[in-house]
Amino acid sequence: MIDVYQAVARPKRSEMKYLTINATLTFLAVLPISLASSDLDSSSLLSMDVSFNKSRMHPYDYWYTKQLENEPATDNDDMMNYGLHSDPLHPCVAMTKGDNHPLAHMANMYSALIQHGFGVGIDLLRGKRVLEVGSGRGGGAAVLSKCHCPDLYLGVDFNKNQIEGSQRRLTSPESDSCKLAFQQGDAMDLHNVQDSDFDIVVNMESSHCYPKFEAFVKEVYRVLKPGGIFLLGDFREDSWPEGDEFKFMTEILKRSFRHLHALDVTKNVSHSIQQRTDALQIRYEKCCQFAQKDDCAAYWGTEGSFSFAKGYAEGNFSFIMWSMTKEQRLQTPDL
Repeated sequence: MIDVYQAVARPKRSEMKYLTINATLTFLAVLPISLASSDLDSSSLLSMDVSFNKSRMHPYDYWYTKQLENEPATDNDDMMNYGLHSDPLHPCVAMTKGDNHPLAHMANMYSALIQHGFGVGIDLLRGKRVLEVGSGRGGGAAVLSKCHCPDLYLGVDFNKNQIEGSQRRLTSPESDSCKLAFQQGDAMDLHNVQDSDFDIVVNMESSHCYPKFEAFVKEVYRVLKPGGIFLLGDFREDSWPEGDEFKFMTEILKRSFRHLHALDVTKNVSHSIQQRTDALQIRYEKCCQFAQKDDCAAYWGTEGSFSFAKGYAEGNFSFIMWSMTKEQRLQTPDL
């Protein structure tokens, strides 16, 4: 077995050989800690009429603007997901951030989503056009672009300040064969993106912010090429798979896509939070400079917050990864 920590060094983009089969197999064998990937049976879904409006876009826009003012994006602070633990970490983490980097578990979250969508292999995104909706500070986009070298990785985010920061720090030169770019956009109205223009759409820990999940899914379907792949990772304050919110989400996704596979990584996320308590406490204290303590505790998952104590640890807060396919001849669904 190849040592995953040595199998992938830090070569130049043009010299990258990407992931080895054995290194990827080692990672795949330890994920998830809890449930295995499963096909979802649409016949078991209930007819749901759930109002998906727990969040509003503008409060989040304000939050991320204030967060950038107090915590400017750097190489040590350019991802905001909860993080995902696995042993070993995905080889992409060593290639891009390093296994001991403060954001290693956050980079691992992105890598696990790609692995879930494509299985074992090399050059998983190479030659593809990838769109990330909700790219935030751009760190996840940079990890996947550097590790897998798609022809284009375009990050789109609602918050103009996060996009401007990503453009300054991370945008690659036009001549780069692994092009990374960013532009402002609305997940529920991607009017700047053409129909059937991308091979893969990525959405990591962002969809819980969208007032209309179904409008977002319809846009993803529109911009994907026939046969394209949609990779979605996010949490809900609900239990998987029987919770009403997850039933609603699954029904919406089933209307648009085929070959849905779901992976419960809740325990992996919970373990990541528990292993990083000191680092998260620092983030919490910085957050309290511009927001309420309870909000900051929930945002960063610090011990004692809803998301940690009553959520991940007690089973009423689940984190799920999905992969699904836009088939060749499906019509755009009426959502």
